[in-house]
Amino acid sequence: MKKQKIVRLAFRRFILLSALSLLWVSVITFASPQAIMDLVRVQLLEIDAFSSIRGVYGNGGLTLLISLLYLMQLNLLQDLVFLCWLRGFYAFSRLFTIYT
Repeated sequence: MKKQKIVRLAFRRFILLSALSLLWVSVITFASPQAIMDLVRVQLLEIDAFSSIRGVYGNGGLTLLISLLYLMQLNLLQDLVFLCWLRGFYAFSRLFTIYT
């Protein structure tokens, strides 16, 4: 019983850490889209580019954050599966980029 509580607490902390990282990116993106794009050395030249980056990284990040927190309250296992898919596809895209 105590082991289950520890595991649930660890899962919740992992989810909250992921949620906080998404929140950080979203806040930075809304404040300065160029600051986020500087991390990958891309210069935003048009106002539409700023809007698109805010939409994708800012709003997308907030949507994922809300989804993580909502699922954490409903079903912790589903939340972990969702997070694994999210991180897994991110890792896949990195590996795909490296090997292509």
